[in-house]
Amino acid sequence: MTLLRDEHLAAAFDHASRTYDTLVAANPGYHAHLRRSVHRLGLPGQGQGPNRGRTG
Repeated sequence: MTLLRDEHLAAAFDHASRTYDTLVAANPGYHAHLRRSVHRLGLPGQGQGPNRGRTG
């Protein structure tokens, strides 16, 4: 697998996001399943990532 950076990564994300959004819409329980998985994994900050909610 090729490692993408900068504008190549952004372009790949934009391309894939259309399909991803369609798949998420087709599964009404998707976000609840993600939250359940985060809880089971015991991720800090409810899985929001290290920089979520920080400014600066």
